[in-house]
Amino acid sequence: MAKLFYLLSIITIIIVLATTSTMGWPTNHVVESVQTTHSRFPIDDGGQKQTHLRFFWHNFAGEQQPTAITIAQGPTTNSSKTKFGLLNAFDDPITVGPNLSSQLLGQSQGIYASTDQKTAGLLMVMNFFFSYGNYKGSTLTILGRNQVFNEVREMPILGGTGLFRFARGFVEARTHSVDSKSSYTIVQYDCYIFYY
Repeated sequence: MAKLFYLLSIITIIIVLATTSTMGWPTNHVVESVQTTHSRFPIDDGGQKQTHLRFFWHNFAGEQQPTAITIAQGPTTNSSKTKFGLLNAFDDPITVGPNLSSQLLGQSQGIYASTDQKTAGLLMVMNFFFSYGNYKGSTLTILGRNQVFNEVREMPILGGTGLFRFARGFVEARTHSVDSKSSYTIVQYDCYIFYY
């Protein structure tokens, strides 16, 4: 347990300290706003910019070319209905649309762990790394609880790099589709971001 806590601490520090550079994004799937009266932004912090980004996360946990792999599990994980103690690392593509063939925007990299013994609840530690568009070279860091069977899950944005330095806000995750046979899940992410 101490090793798992140490591993999670190191990964969290690495994610928060990751740095990159800047810029070019397809504008037809990005809602940008510098207004202070958006319903998802209840406060006005002066000179901060506000942006809403929407994209799709593709997670392949099956045996054929997985983007998510199990790196640890507890002694009772296999008998647990929630897979309590399961820890996965992932490097998932994020795209403009729900089809994997749509414009690749970057990667979502991190870990998720089953940390709830009663419901399917995950601890998500991840970076969205943008490799295309206006935010190329920038990252957003997410750390929060993902109760995967809820229609909408909200997680906080802890920070970012590049154009998203000092970022804060939240993301809303909505499951778009699940193929249990191939272990392929598509999730829509809406990111509501304050940044300078």
